[in-house]
Amino acid sequence: MAILDAYSYYYGLGIAMMLGYVISSLRIERFIITAITMLPKQVSGTLAKKQMAASQEKSLVDSEESFPRMSILSGWTDENIFELERRAIFSKTWLFVTHAARFKKAGDYRTYDFAGFSFIVILGKDKQLRTFHNVCRHRAYAVTKKACGSSTVLGCRYHGWSYNTKGHLIKAPEFENVPEFDKEKNGLWEVKTEVREGMVCINFDARRDIESMSPAEGETILRRWGVAMMQCIVDWKIEASVNWKCLGFLEPRVDRQQEQWWLSYLPPRFQLGKQTLRVSGTTIVRRVAYGIVIVLAAFPQSANSTIIECSVFASKSPKVTDLETLKMHTSSEIDQMIANAQESRRQESSSSFAASALQAHMNELLELHLSAERRAGAEIHPAAQNQNFSMEGKADDQFCKELGGRTSMCSANARGLLDW
Repeated sequence: MAILDAYSYYYGLGIAMMLGYVISSLRIERFIITAITMLPKQVSGTLAKKQMAASQEKSLVDSEESFPRMSILSGWTDENIFELERRAIFSKTWLFVTHAARFKKAGDYRTYDFAGFSFIVILGKDKQLRTFHNVCRHRAYAVTKKACGSSTVLGCRYHGWSYNTKGHLIKAPEFENVPEFDKEKNGLWEVKTEVREGMVCINFDARRDIESMSPAEGETILRRWGVAMMQCIVDWKIEASVNWKCLGFLEPRVDRQQEQWWLSYLPPRFQLGKQTLRVSGTTIVRRVAYGIVIVLAAFPQSANSTIIECSVFASKSPKVTDLETLKMHTSSEIDQMIANAQESRRQESSSSFAASALQAHMNELLELHLSAERRAGAEIHPAAQNQNFSMEGKADDQFCKELGGRTSMCSANARGLLDW
């Protein structure tokens, strides 16, 4: 009977905790801790065992993450390592780009540059988001140089080739009567795109059989936060003279879930969960308040240059003063991150991020790709696309290449188009 009373008390306490979380107006942490200490021994003993097991599991994880990793300090400054990262990581892994809420009507598009990959994300008339390399199939000229805009037809200003929102070539002046020329084979090169809980992710891998994004814990957390239904409130960019991996400096060692351990006893739908979530290796999502997240996305430019795009998303507009405070705090934190990274570089010391599980995974990708290149006896470019030239087009391109040289934008196939 005593055991039954103990469990009745335990479940009653659970209901009270759920109600407290739903109304989001009571600070019940101290109350819960006090109440738990008053539980009968049968229950409190069980909780203590769970807590001890969790602590032992955490110690095990910490010990696993602290074993020596491959020394890759040069990867923070060496352009050759950065080029290897482009081939081994950026060319064939899923990368976060933006939020679907940035696209309202057909033709809305945004352009990005990620480690030399220039691409366009555009909303089609069929309400589907698609991504294309920002490279005209005629002479490799940029289809658009605008950061964002809205148009159901993307026209290259060089020779007038035009494409629709599905990337299909719809206009090619003076090529209509060229033998062997096929519009269907000369559309924009599409980049694989998936949208999960509003987060738009892309994969530059040119193979047809690449795997879709695998479901992960992060997707569940984003759903719990309601990110898919949020709108962009404000965004800004910070140009930082640091390596893209320095974003790891912003990731806290202990999140709120660990600090407030009692939350783990709530049903999953009522848990606050992690307050900081990493989406791919280049993006951090932070839940700063109920219904508000800030996304910090790194867009690598070189081994020593990164653009950090900061975006605040919310289910409803916060106060202007709150936004300004958040923006000021975030910018200050990024400035501190840059200072820490530069100091580590001067001292030639590794960062805490260099010992993380994420860095270990990246090191593994680099090693595997480098091994494959050694076996092949040449660099492997997973994002490289094949050009479909007619006989006349090949001769024309070769003539243009000879005029402009290897680096000419006129040569669509200089460097094996596009070696990326």
